[in-house]
Amino acid sequence: MEGFLSFITAGVGLTFMVMMYLVQAFAWYKLSEKAGLSYRWIAFVPVLQFILFFGIIKKNPLWILIAIVPFVNVVAYIYFYYLFYRAFDTPDLLIVLCLVFPPLGGLYMLYMAYFDDVRYVGNR
Repeated sequence: MEGFLSFITAGVGLTFMVMMYLVQAFAWYKLSEKAGLSYRWIAFVPVLQFILFFGIIKKNPLWILIAIVPFVNVVAYIYFYYLFYRAFDTPDLLIVLCLVFPPLGGLYMLYMAYFDDVRYVGNR
């Protein structure tokens, strides 16, 4: 009986993870559509989604290499996500809240993707 319960629990967990991945992938697809990127199909390739992120903020995807430099990667994370939120004309206070509370940033990313009142303005 324990093996069956473990199997059911693992199945429910896996189903939840796949559903969350699909929600996130469709959000990246919608954001890249708003940004006018032609390679938005990359949203469904797990490892390559960072290419969309850097396409939205108009930076070379090779900037991902900065993630391997300790301490510098934290500053780069803050800077890149600041550019990301500014590209969708997010107010500064909301940007700070999204950077301080990452779950809020994830929810706001879904809002940016699925609501028409958020528009892409690019880098200013």
